[in-house]
Amino acid sequence: MKKDHAVEILVGIIITVVGGLILAWLLGEGCFAKPSRTPQIITTFPIVSPAPTAVIPDIPATEIIESTPTPRGIRNPTSPVAAGTPILVDDFSLTLEDSIITGYADSIGIKMILQNVGGKERLFRYQRIGISVEDNLGNSYLSGYDNLVGNFKDKLYDTQQLKVAPGDTVLFESDSIWQEPNDLQFFIGPVALQASQLIIKLQSFGPYDGIEIVIDL
Repeated sequence: MKKDHAVEILVGIIITVVGGLILAWLLGEGCFAKPSRTPQIITTFPIVSPAPTAVIPDIPATEIIESTPTPRGIRNPTSPVAAGTPILVDDFSLTLEDSIITGYADSIGIKMILQNVGGKERLFRYQRIGISVEDNLGNSYLSGYDNLVGNFKDKLYDTQQLKVAPGDTVLFESDSIWQEPNDLQFFIGPVALQASQLIIKLQSFGPYDGIEIVIDL
C-alpha cells in the first residue's frame, strides 16, 4: 500500500515538472509568446532655417527737389527746383531752360526767361557775379572772365538794371560779347564726365537770392 502511494507521488511530481516546462515554452516562444518590445529608434534631423536674403538699401537721389506748386509755378522755393519750372518771387517769374549752351572750348552757357507777372512796371537789378555753376559731384565752373583783369572782369561786378513792364519778358542768355544788360557770361567747361546734373545758383539776382536750379544732363 505504501509502495503504490509513493508511485503516485512520483508520477504527480513528473507531471507537474513536465507541465511547467510545456507552459513555459508556450508563454516564451510558443503561440502565446508576447511580442517583442524592443524600443524603436527614430532619427531626427535639425531644422535649418534659410539664410536671410540680403537687403540692398535704396540709393538716395542726388538732389531732392521740393515742389510747392501754384497755377503759375513755384513761389519762394527753399530747396532746389528742376529746370523748366517757373519760379515766382515778388512780381517776377523766372524760368531756366532745361538744357545748356555749349560755346568755344566746351564752355557752358545758360538761358533764362524773366517775366513781370505783376500789375506795374518793375526795375530788375543784378550782377553777373551772382550767377554760379556747380555739378552734383561738387565741382565748380568758373566764369569765363574770372581769370581776367581790367574791364572784362569788372563787368562781372557791374550792376545791371532793366525796366520790365507788366506782362513783358526778358531773355537772359550767355554771350561771349556783353553788349546788353541781359547778356550773361559763359562758364569754363567741359562738364565732368561723371556728373549727371548741373546746379545753377543765384545770389541777389533781382529778388532771387539763394535759389538753386537743377539741370539734368
